[in-house]
Amino acid sequence: MPKEEQRHPRFFRFASLRARVVLALLIVFVPAGAILVGVGLTERSHRIEVVYAQSRQLLTAFVAQQDALFDSARQNLVVLAQDPVAMGDDQEACGLAMARIRIEAPSYANIGVIGADGTVICSALPLTGQVSVADRDWFKEAVATKRFAVGSYQIGRITGRRTVNAAYPALDASGNVLRVAFVALDLDWLNELAADIRLPDGMAFLEVDRDGTVVTRYPEPERYVGMDASATALAQAMRGATQDAVRATGLDGKRRTFQFAPVGEAYDARLYAAVGIDEERALADIDRTFSFAFLFFVTLGIGGLLLSLYAFRRLLIDPIRALAYGFSRLRGGDYRARIGVPKAHNEMCALAEAFNATAKAMEGHVDELTERDRLIRQLARRREMAARINRALFRMEDVQDLFEEACRVSVDVAGFLGAWIVVAARRAPRVAAAAGIDVASSVLLPPGKAVAAHPVARAMRAGASAVAHAGGRASGFPPELAVAGAASLAAFPLKMDGKPFGAFVLASEAAAAFHAEDLKLFEELADDIAVGYAVSLHKAARAHAETALDRARQRFQLFMDMHPSPAWMTDAAGRYVYGNAALRRTLGRPWKEIQGRTVAKLLGKKAAETSLQGDRKVLEGGAPFNAIEQVTVAGKSRTFQVMKFPIADDAGMRLVGGMAFDVTEQRQTQERLTESEKRYRSYIEQSIDGVFVMADNGRIVDANPAACSMLGYEAEDLRGMSLRDLMDHRLNEEEKLEFLLTLIREGRNGMDASIVRKDGTELIADVRIINLGGNRNLGIFRDVTERFRSEEKLRELNDLKNSFIRIVSHQLRTPLNAVRWNLEALMEGRAGKLHARQRQLLEVTHGAEVEVIRRIGDLLVATDIGEGRVTFAHERLSLTSVVSGVLADWKPRCRAKGIECSYAAAEEAAEAVEADPEKIREAAAKLVENAVAYSKKGGRVAVRLSAVGNRVRFEVEDEGIGIPEAEQPRVFTRFFRASNASSVLPDASGLGLSIAKYFVEQHGGAIGFSSTEGKGSLFWFEIPTAKGPIRRKRTAS
Repeated sequence: MPKEEQRHPRFFRFASLRARVVLALLIVFVPAGAILVGVGLTERSHRIEVVYAQSRQLLTAFVAQQDALFDSARQNLVVLAQDPVAMGDDQEACGLAMARIRIEAPSYANIGVIGADGTVICSALPLTGQVSVADRDWFKEAVATKRFAVGSYQIGRITGRRTVNAAYPALDASGNVLRVAFVALDLDWLNELAADIRLPDGMAFLEVDRDGTVVTRYPEPERYVGMDASATALAQAMRGATQDAVRATGLDGKRRTFQFAPVGEAYDARLYAAVGIDEERALADIDRTFSFAFLFFVTLGIGGLLLSLYAFRRLLIDPIRALAYGFSRLRGGDYRARIGVPKAHNEMCALAEAFNATAKAMEGHVDELTERDRLIRQLARRREMAARINRALFRMEDVQDLFEEACRVSVDVAGFLGAWIVVAARRAPRVAAAAGIDVASSVLLPPGKAVAAHPVARAMRAGASAVAHAGGRASGFPPELAVAGAASLAAFPLKMDGKPFGAFVLASEAAAAFHAEDLKLFEELADDIAVGYAVSLHKAARAHAETALDRARQRFQLFMDMHPSPAWMTDAAGRYVYGNAALRRTLGRPWKEIQGRTVAKLLGKKAAETSLQGDRKVLEGGAPFNAIEQVTVAGKSRTFQVMKFPIADDAGMRLVGGMAFDVTEQRQTQERLTESEKRYRSYIEQSIDGVFVMADNGRIVDANPAACSMLGYEAEDLRGMSLRDLMDHRLNEEEKLEFLLTLIREGRNGMDASIVRKDGTELIADVRIINLGGNRNLGIFRDVTERFRSEEKLRELNDLKNSFIRIVSHQLRTPLNAVRWNLEALMEGRAGKLHARQRQLLEVTHGAEVEVIRRIGDLLVATDIGEGRVTFAHERLSLTSVVSGVLADWKPRCRAKGIECSYAAAEEAAEAVEADPEKIREAAAKLVENAVAYSKKGGRVAVRLSAVGNRVRFEVEDEGIGIPEAEQPRVFTRFFRASNASSVLPDASGLGLSIAKYFVEQHGGAIGFSSTEGKGSLFWFEIPTAKGPIRRKRTAS
């Protein structure tokens, strides 16, 4: 192979086929690798989410157990603080009682009673001497706050063990601290509790107190409990509680992601728990699997790439190089170049055969190109011919000049043997112009039957070009032209409005002189010549149009005479030179008495003076002039709107044209409107409300006396002031501007605003803004300062009432709980065996006490609802379990009252809802409670659960007393009770239904009822079903 064939571009040039093959393979492998990486990352993310969720569950469980421990300790200490044995003077009996409690509570390292001075009086463990805890933080806090307190990490002085202590004070009748009950929580037991949680491998549990001392640590509690970790970033983050999780170094030096939460938050324990996750250990197996898969994928990709490149070179690159060498010979002009055909019958073999066939065809086309070059030169001459004809079209003075120039350039420039223009408009055909060979007109326009086949006749008849060649009369070619040396003849129609009126005729010595491209060019030339002919006709039509214009002027004159408004023309001296019929009717004179006379003689000197001033303005300014003029016509005063404008007549004389429109009635209407506006102004001035007019920028334009009196300003002082200048000075400029824009936009309905008088006192006003159109606004304001202050006082009283209710309710709960515990102890026989009558009395008393506590709870909930203090814990649950629990509580009461209680739940009702279980349970219990309370003995209560669309519906139907129809709209109002309810249940609170309604609506649900007095009621509520997985969260209503 020659050296030229051996040269080839570099192996990996971007535009080369090899690079494209590599790119194609990468297009396959790169997405696959991306998918592999994506799968690995997704698996890592999923594993982290699972581990985080597991750790959060473990942390929540541990915190809940410790909170329960604190709750239990508080309850025991409250009972202990009221126990006469513990609070008595018998230290030995007190110690024995404490020891029994410690045996039952293994989590307690010690329990006992402390005097008000901090000296331990008795404890579950024996005292070896006098022990004082007056310096302990939990004792100080219990004495200072007089409520339950939790301390920090300590080594017990009695137990000698690591504990966290809690205390509760016992108060005397004056509210002074008499003694303090305490309990020491064993930290070893807390660490066993952490061990029981069974943390997965790689996790660590940590709990610190308020000082940063480690209270609980798993694993290795013996190594870290009691350690001071306050300086570590982890302990600082846990105590700061600015976020739920942080990545930090643990006590063992390992980096983990810690999730933490407060412990005993309800009692201000200030203990903080955290669970740490070792992400590297959790993801180790996923990372190993992904690394192996990715290495295998890369190896497979590289091997496939190398094998593909080798096969590509052998099967495609070498044949293409041979083909490229053949094309380089063709490029150099060697049209005899051929390449060898491979023996294998494949695509490259077909390509080589196609190349050889192409080279052979190109060799045959070279001669054709030479001939085409000659034809192109001929076409250039003919285009020059067309250009000259077009120039003649624009310069022509007469259409005959255009015809003659077209024929001349066709012969002199384009080289035709002869050229003629035949015209047959409105008379017999004739030769209008000719150039070249001289032949008789009968040759172009033959008589008799010969005309049918003649190309000129065919072109004019069909409206399309016609060509004839020498060869006898049958072809329509004139023999006289053949004698003159012509071999072909073509006729092109001249058309106007789509109809032929002549022909452009050309004769050539060449038989093939008129190709398809030539025919199109000559047809365009024929159209241009026809346009020139049309232009000449247009000039004639223009002269005709000017004549028609004169007639139009006459018609305009007639129109002006028929116009209902007066119209006229005067000269510079004010003399009338024209007046229409309306002018004559208005003046009451014939034209002969008006023509040539001045305005002064016709309308008087006063009207003439005003009219002449307007005429001078029109003549001097050359622009129209409008004015209102008062004229007395026929003894009556008339008002006209006069419009005047300059006019030049045919002689160039300057005139003033005018038209007058009678606006007498319009002026009278305007005067009535002005009078009405004055009356409206009087009403505003006498209004007791402040009224002002304000622009869109807030500037006061005008104000009535009432506004000036209320604000303490004079009217002149208010004008130009901004409404922002009168606003509360405690607002900044941005707040004032925002309030002003809101007032303009929405002030029609009224808004309360604080306004400062001139003397600096505050005025509370009800302000309303009404847009008057344009940039004007009407403002109306009324002094509501006293009403505003009354409302503020009412709000303060309402806050005091709610605070009083809350304080009293909390104060009542503590003794009532003690009463309940004592009653339950008596009922359980702790004070001795009871006979039937005693048990019956205790059960009645216990039921009444529980009812009082429930009423207090309802009152507190109603108060919290009014202040917006109710919180909701949302979680995914099923109403079937909630309703089952409610019925379990109420079925004993139904049996005791002799009421049949039924329950039915549809399968669809088991679908989960997102709700606070306690609040929904409370709402359902309120409806069931009312149904049982107001049902007669032997009645029936039916509870149903069903699905309605995307909601779960709860229904309670009874056969009780029902609700009077007139009172039904107030059923869900707080403290409302139906008139027929007092006889059945005289001491009810009337809060239950309002609480149930609030709880249901806060869950996005709906509540309602239907009732007939004397027949019973059906109460229901609906809760939306949950959508997707729901994380437990707590929100405030």
